[in-house]
Amino acid sequence: MTDNSRKLIPTSDAIAKLPLPKGAGDPITVIGNDAIRKTFDDVCLKQAVNARRVFTLAVRFSPPPGIADQLTPGTKGFIYLP
Repeated sequence: MTDNSRKLIPTSDAIAKLPLPKGAGDPITVIGNDAIRKTFDDVCLKQAVNARRVFTLAVRFSPPPGIADQLTPGTKGFIYLP
């Protein structure tokens, strides 16, 4: 176990933020009191950052003809997976 107090930024008694590298997105919300957060070692925090940075995917598509007829003209779909 290591002291992660310089990496995790407490926002309340049971919530902290784990900043990501510049340009990698919003900080990760970490739920757990200080005693629990102190058990998170460097590997645990690195895995959390890596999991967040795996991918971001945005898909744009036009609806199939059978569905397009039921939608307002010009409507297109949008799926966002954060």
